[in-house]
Amino acid sequence: MPSSNTQVNLTMVEVRPGEFRLMPTFPHPTPATPEYGNIPIKLDQSSSNNTGGSRR
Repeated sequence: MPSSNTQVNLTMVEVRPGEFRLMPTFPHPTPATPEYGNIPIKLDQSSSNNTGGSRR
């Protein structure tokens, strides 16, 4: 747990339909930093299809 007073809320930003990113929302407007902005999260069904053909 970071013991800092600054509160950073992570929000899900939809980059493309089905793809979200975790973007920090600061109390003051700041440009999207690459440390937080380049985290692609796939929320589609492709992860369940990578079972190596074990599904019948």
